[in-house]
Amino acid sequence: MKGLRILGSVEQGLKIASAAILFCIMLVVVLDVGLRYLFHAPLLWAYELISLFLLVGLFFFSLSWSYRDGQHVNVDLIYRNLPVRLRNLARALVSLLAGGAFAVVCWSAAGTSLENWERNEVIPGPVPWPTWVPPAMAVIGLAVLLVRLLREVVVVARHPDREHFDPPAAEGEGDRSGPSS
Repeated sequence: MKGLRILGSVEQGLKIASAAILFCIMLVVVLDVGLRYLFHAPLLWAYELISLFLLVGLFFFSLSWSYRDGQHVNVDLIYRNLPVRLRNLARALVSLLAGGAFAVVCWSAAGTSLENWERNEVIPGPVPWPTWVPPAMAVIGLAVLLVRLLREVVVVARHPDREHFDPPAAEGEGDRSGPSS
């Protein structure tokens, strides 16, 4: 269970980082709009910072914990009506297929990040942003998601007949701790 605590702690750290990134996006947008309309002096670097760095971090850092909490989009009309064993088989199969696809993307992003690091590549403009950072953020988020997907497969393989957490059927039911009192 120590590994699960570590995974949960890493996901929690990325969740906090995602919240901080979202706050930074809001702050930069408000500052840029205020400076643009009040002083005719926009932040020349705001678009690149937000679109190339902050949004990438926000997306990839939130992947694993949103998957864990069932906050992603599900099409589960048939899935919810399957017997437990078949539902678990489907869940493990989807986790394996998704893990394979995400592993390829993670490997590619790692190669891109390393290559850009070695070449010391930057984006030309008012601020020479390093191009290795966005793919490195993708690697971090995808690596944690891969561990989460692998854990999913292991749990289902160990207990194929046990009812496991299923994503919520309706908005507001995403709390895994059970019904509130």
